[in-house]
Amino acid sequence: MATISKGEFARRRNVSPARVSQWIASGQIPKEAIKGEGRYAQIDEELALAHLNGALSIDQRHANGLATNLDMPASVATVPAEPGAPVQPAPVVADTVERRIAQQRLEQLERGNREAVRNEAIANGELCDAQEARREVSRELQRMMNRVEGSFTELAGAIAAEFKVPQRDVLHQLRLKWREIRSAAALEARERAEPLPETVGHDLGDP
Repeated sequence: MATISKGEFARRRNVSPARVSQWIASGQIPKEAIKGEGRYAQIDEELALAHLNGALSIDQRHANGLATNLDMPASVATVPAEPGAPVQPAPVVADTVERRIAQQRLEQLERGNREAVRNEAIANGELCDAQEARREVSRELQRMMNRVEGSFTELAGAIAAEFKVPQRDVLHQLRLKWREIRSAAALEARERAEPLPETVGHDLGDP
């Protein structure tokens, strides 16, 4: 297969040129795969990949959360042996078990990142248990209504003294009107709640 530059080899592998230099220095890319010297050195892609596929672990291929691509590029064509000869496309590399394992490992890392974002949002108070929030709101509303009802006797006394009417009559009217108001408010609340979905989505952002 035709040789390519170190920079192009790094681009196709989804890694930095420095990472390729490390592979060369450690022998994971053998000297036999290097053609030339210095900045003009070229890499025999096919030979280098053959060694890397056996030398790198799955975790090493996910440095910085990015899966290292060790598949042969399907779109690269071989160089014609003679002028005018038809170009033969490089064979498509079948999806290997190792490649699928690497993809699953990447998906696990992404799920872990999403879970970490969710836990942080909960710790910061950005997310909460919806059912518990509804129960707490209901309890607070009930406490407020109880306080209002508990003040009826005092209100009735003040009104009775001001208008010179029996306190019990004023108290009776306050309680009667209050029941009407509560019934109307409960009906209105049910009508507003009917169109609401059971769950509401919240975007936490990309991991």
